Amino acid sequence: MPLISVVIPTYNRGYCLNEAIDSVLCQTFTDYEVIVVDDGSTDDTTERLQAYGDQIKVIQGRHEGVSEARNTGIRAASGEYIAFLDSDDSWFPHKLERVMQVFAGEPSVGMVTSNLQLVRPDTGEILGIKPQSRPGKTYQEMLLKGSAQASSGVVRRSCLELVGLFDATVDGMEDFELFLRIAKRFPFRHLEEPLGNYYLHVLNTEGSLQRVYGSFITLFERVLSTAGKDGLDRKTVEGLKNRLARYRYLLGFLEARQGKQKESLRYIREALVLRPWVGWSLEKQAHVWRRLVLVFKPFLVLAGVMIVPHKLQQKESEKWDPTAS
Repeated sequence: MPLISVVIPTYNRGYCLNEAIDSVLCQTFTDYEVIVVDDGSTDDTTERLQAYGDQIKVIQGRHEGVSEARNTGIRAASGEYIAFLDSDDSWFPHKLERVMQVFAGEPSVGMVTSNLQLVRPDTGEILGIKPQSRPGKTYQEMLLKGSAQASSGVVRRSCLELVGLFDATVDGMEDFELFLRIAKRFPFRHLEEPLGNYYLHVLNTEGSLQRVYGSFITLFERVLSTAGKDGLDRKTVEGLKNRLARYRYLLGFLEARQGKQKESLRYIREALVLRPWVGWSLEKQAHVWRRLVLVFKPFLVLAGVMIVPHKLQQKESEKWDPTAS
């Protein structure tokens, strides 16, 4: 029985799937199995997977989404540890070896994550490090400044048996939601060294921002609703409200750029109700005048709507961009 089960969900990513699988098959730590869940692909994914023969286990899904695909892989896994890898990312050869060193040295740790290199796939240029917001060392720190990339996570199976699997109702930050549940109950470690590549494909840039911002908002609202029962201290609650206000602000102006006035105004109002000066915290390294613009722009937008109510009657397709300088 393998020690680690590597779960790779995929959907119509034949163009990059081989690199992901090959990066697992060349690991220096070899006590693992590879489970690929094909979530109903219609491209050449099936043919590419068949070429690996018995080196991997393939499960055919019904296009139920990435969370259900990962959950299918977890249920089929036999390893004591579950490692996640998205089919458009890849690992460095020593990834599993390095992570297992941490687990061996700290038996109480339930999850190990790491940084990933942010890479432009067409040129190989390294653009930075993911996640930009490190998860910290405690549940509270993860709430206040963390994010997550599924491809960096390795979790003890026993932890998942206690906290549950991926929540398929969370669309956009399902990995962060699961990692939060694990961090709430178990110690975790984050390695600052990059142990893989996160490829910045067109499909995971601006088109996903709405889902990501919306998921952050949903998650933070959920946590705040049970803050008293969970015993979160005042500092954590106030910090989480700051973070929630920032994402409402960002989503509000993103919706505005897409002409969705009603949704835009709702998120902007909610951001200002929670934190009236939220704009000041968005670009901390920017010039003071830029930060002042970010502070007062939402107030001007709301004032403009109240003074000129016919703005609300503009057609959905008409350009209306309150973020323009």
